[in-house]
Amino acid sequence: MAGSSSTIVISDSESSDENSEEDSNYNSSSEEENSFDEGGKYNSSQEASQITGPSAEELPIFYADTPNDGLCSEFKSTKHPFSSRIMHSLKTTFGLHKFRQNQLEAVNAIMLGHDCLIIMPTGGGKSLCYQLPAVLTEGLTLVISPLLSLMKDQTAKLKSLDIPAGALNSSMDNESINSVYKNLNPTNPRLKLLYITPEKLFASGQSSERLRNTLQDLHHNKKLDRIAIDEVHCISEWGHDFRPDYKELCVLNDNFPGVPIIGLTATATPRVRKNIVNCLNLSDPKWFLSSFNRPNLKYQVVPKMKNALNELVFVIKSQFLGKCGIVYCFSRKDADDVAKALNSVGLKAVSYHAGQADNQRELSQNKWTTNKVNIICATIAFGMGIDKPDVRFVIHYSMPKSIEGYYQETGRAGRDGKLASCILFYSKTDSQKIIGLISISKGTQQVKTVQKESLQKMVAFAENRTDCRREMQLNYFGEIYDSKLCSKNLASACDNCLGEGSLIKEDVSDEARKVLILVHNLEIKKRKNSSSSLSSPKKEKPVSYSLSYIADVFQGLKTDKIIAAGHDKLLLHGEGHHWSRVDVERLMNKLLVEGYLQEELFGAGEEIVQSYLKLGPKADELINGQDKIELAKSVSTTSELDNSIAAKMTDSLSKNSKLMELQEECFEALVEVCQELASSREIPLASVMSMQSLRTMSEVLPRSEEEMLEIDGVTYANFSKFGDPFLRCTQSFATKKLILEHQQAEVRESSSNMVFKSTKRKYKRKRKYRKRKGSGKKRGPKAKRQKRK
Repeated sequence: MAGSSSTIVISDSESSDENSEEDSNYNSSSEEENSFDEGGKYNSSQEASQITGPSAEELPIFYADTPNDGLCSEFKSTKHPFSSRIMHSLKTTFGLHKFRQNQLEAVNAIMLGHDCLIIMPTGGGKSLCYQLPAVLTEGLTLVISPLLSLMKDQTAKLKSLDIPAGALNSSMDNESINSVYKNLNPTNPRLKLLYITPEKLFASGQSSERLRNTLQDLHHNKKLDRIAIDEVHCISEWGHDFRPDYKELCVLNDNFPGVPIIGLTATATPRVRKNIVNCLNLSDPKWFLSSFNRPNLKYQVVPKMKNALNELVFVIKSQFLGKCGIVYCFSRKDADDVAKALNSVGLKAVSYHAGQADNQRELSQNKWTTNKVNIICATIAFGMGIDKPDVRFVIHYSMPKSIEGYYQETGRAGRDGKLASCILFYSKTDSQKIIGLISISKGTQQVKTVQKESLQKMVAFAENRTDCRREMQLNYFGEIYDSKLCSKNLASACDNCLGEGSLIKEDVSDEARKVLILVHNLEIKKRKNSSSSLSSPKKEKPVSYSLSYIADVFQGLKTDKIIAAGHDKLLLHGEGHHWSRVDVERLMNKLLVEGYLQEELFGAGEEIVQSYLKLGPKADELINGQDKIELAKSVSTTSELDNSIAAKMTDSLSKNSKLMELQEECFEALVEVCQELASSREIPLASVMSMQSLRTMSEVLPRSEEEMLEIDGVTYANFSKFGDPFLRCTQSFATKKLILEHQQAEVRESSSNMVFKSTKRKYKRKRKYRKRKGSGKKRGPKAKRQKRK
């Protein structure tokens, strides 16, 4: 759809203020030194430039066959006719001062009318990519979002920035609905963005038909600029969060021809990415992939014992007392029970889950967001689109269902760029519970199979005590990462990289060669058995097998499929029988990442994407003995996790200084101001000011309107409505800071004087012991006593 003036956007749940978080969070890894400052904030030695963002060398590398158009000079350019308007709107409308990785490139591609798929980590600034173009173009940007609460927060935030935005959903009354339609004039729509759910677009009934007709009229008049789909991975049955209603979005291309489609997500594996393109029927989408790495997050896995609740209390009290955090629980009952247990020992906590009434969930989230309680105990129903930058810990009290879910949930920690901990309490029992739930669920057999495979990968992640946890996650999403970068920063290094339990590197080149030869032999055997239809011009199914199948053959399994194919007769069948399944898959993933194996994604229709392995470009070098493969293994003879959590934990947060205490006091005061303003106007807190902007205010302590407008997220629009009380608050604390600094200066001066006087006394004393001229005698205490006698 390149070159079209219309666009359909698929957006992520993060609001525009997510862009105000620290850029250093999401710069891809480089060989340069990274560290944390005194406040615990992650600093990269190389900052992104204001306009173009990180250099090409800083962009992540993905081993799957997926292009990254963020490298394209056309999309990096600031010489487009609309470039000056982009930069002006960035600052004046959104209150931001620079783009983050891939944002400018994605905005340019959208303004040029391309279909786009934008993959950025949680809090990476996805929403700005379509919101900014929406402000600059005349027509409507349609945004498809999965949750009503997110739509409410998004539209309220946009309105606070004086951006015309609206939503249509089943909870609205007729007056509100008619008000929205009045602003959707097919020839001159006043709204810039309209948020809807997939159900609203495709449901039967007069209400949805009215919406469809309005969109068709806008499209006919070339006023439907783009469609954004939030959480686009939900369209794929291979994703961790498949939603059947999202499948209906496959007809968007047919219903609105020529309208560009923008898909956004934080979690999409190579297989899911391929499936998204097939489902939406995108012919030449532009890809913008940012690094999945969150360098300020510390990953740990600890055993979940019978006294797990006591251990949970111990961890929070010993490491995160008074800090903001999330505890994810298996069930609604668990969430209630854990919150009750934490409160009983003096830790302020609330529960949050789908079994509660809407107003109760809203109250719980509001208490947590405004720091009235520190901890929220929730099921996975909680977290999407939250505006809370200072989450210092995310604890999974039970097993996540997939690595995608784990990544997304842990990604809610440390969005202010400061150090945060992600701790998983792991037990095999929890994974068995999830298997049981999958078995009795209503999904198709295909969906259940995908869910079980995802869970198996999560179990392998938890049980792996040797490989870098950061590397395992990034490899899962198809990104290449050097684990040395994780261990370089001890404060944020994962538990495996900290070397808990001695590790040795074992030469496994022989086994690796056998795996490559096995893959080769399987390909040959299948080619011999295949029909002559391979010469068809259509793309045929590759003569390859999945990683899981090859691992089965290597380990010597005799499944019906293996026996039927005759692969149990292969010479290398069972060569890896003495290896654990975890180590076999670790070896194969290593071969995949390093280019000895290669993954090929094959789309069999729009609903199915299959992943196959074949020999990679470096295979010959290993087979011929030129290369060597080493795999880290634990010296420990037991596969059980350590029983002592205390031994696994390190105190990663520095003690507050007086200045940090003052900043925290200021932040709490600013939150109170925000609450009062929101309450008096009956609007959400985020519509007044984002929590990230309040946090920055407490750190910068602006003393004038000009200084306040330099803060990301503060614009002329929201400052004119709400700015004065915030400014009075920061001015007050700025004065307190000056007094504190003066007192600290006096203390330093006094201390310096004391050191000087002490040094002076020592110097005088030494001189008294010096020899007199012409005499070898010392003027020491003994000489003095003799003189007195």
